[in-house]
Amino acid sequence: MVKVLYVISSWGHGRGGHFYSLKTIRDAMPFESAIVNIGALPSSVFEGDADVHFFDVTSGIVAALRQVFAFARDGNYTHLHSFDYSSFLFASLVSVICRIPHVHTKPGGPSPRRYHPFVKYLTLFTQEDYDYFSERSYLGHDVLAVISNRVNTFDFDDVLVRDIKQKSNGALVLLRIARISKEYEGSIRQTLTLSKALNASGVRVVPVIVGALQDQDAYVSLELEMQEAGAIVLVDDKHTLNAKKLLSCADLVVGTGRSFMEAALVGPILLAPSKSGEFPVLIREDNYEGFKHSNFTGRGQVDSTGDVVSAIIEIVNTPAVREDYNAFVSKVWSDDFYVGGAIEKYKEVYRSAKTSNNQIHVLLNLVFWGIRKVIGLIRGR
Repeated sequence: MVKVLYVISSWGHGRGGHFYSLKTIRDAMPFESAIVNIGALPSSVFEGDADVHFFDVTSGIVAALRQVFAFARDGNYTHLHSFDYSSFLFASLVSVICRIPHVHTKPGGPSPRRYHPFVKYLTLFTQEDYDYFSERSYLGHDVLAVISNRVNTFDFDDVLVRDIKQKSNGALVLLRIARISKEYEGSIRQTLTLSKALNASGVRVVPVIVGALQDQDAYVSLELEMQEAGAIVLVDDKHTLNAKKLLSCADLVVGTGRSFMEAALVGPILLAPSKSGEFPVLIREDNYEGFKHSNFTGRGQVDSTGDVVSAIIEIVNTPAVREDYNAFVSKVWSDDFYVGGAIEKYKEVYRSAKTSNNQIHVLLNLVFWGIRKVIGLIRGR
């Protein structure tokens, strides 16, 4: 019988996409499990879940390790499953001491530039990562699997959605959910630019930007453009905590990774940020696989995808075209995003994961971790 102990670390806000992915995957699995959350602060994503256990690493790593060892041993868990780099190191040590097989899921984001830990059983969200790791057999993979499905159905906040709809005053809602930071400044600017172009072409659109204010300089840089575009900007916790609850307000969504997948549930016009273009890219059947390859970030994709404004207008104004587009979005949701399609895939990974971590690999991982820390301290000076 499979019994999985999931492990994840939180050092800041603890609300990244991989937290929601872990929660969705774990909740969908048809066997007993628990979550160990290590770090400085517990993640709010798991708030209220009785089977989530927080261990404070800041009061002492060795003490926290001992607590996790005891928890894993006493719970008779058959597998460990980590979801980020710090939790990977913890789970690796627990695997060796307790002789429990260890599965690791690499979070989203680009493939590693130089180094990734040795791991026997590795699952990935994107083909981009699979291509990278399949060429690096020296990392010791016994199982290497792409499992992109990581979104479940969810409820919406009808009160907040209705309020946004009222503020949009009958215009189409173009939604971008992203922290207001340097990292996402470009995609927010593309969203604003697209809304202005659509309005100039006769399609009434209101851009809605939802995200925690993480970088004041980024906000100042965008402030005038947001005002010119007539944007509704929502940065308070009421809107930004679990922001997917607002998705049903949207007619068009600019998303990446998990936020793109969650948006597909409500069937809007789907766009992904462009790496160099003026507008985000309209995702259609002819470019879907390319953007799926890199988790809908646009990494490695050419932006020559035609006239985005004209294509959106055609979808909005032509019922037959909109019907075809809706069918496309519905299919990718069910085939590639819905977590139900991942259950058998993860069960197969757990069936294949039979041995605990190699002590030599764990030692090498710790050495590399120490080198990374030293390099980080040097660069920080």
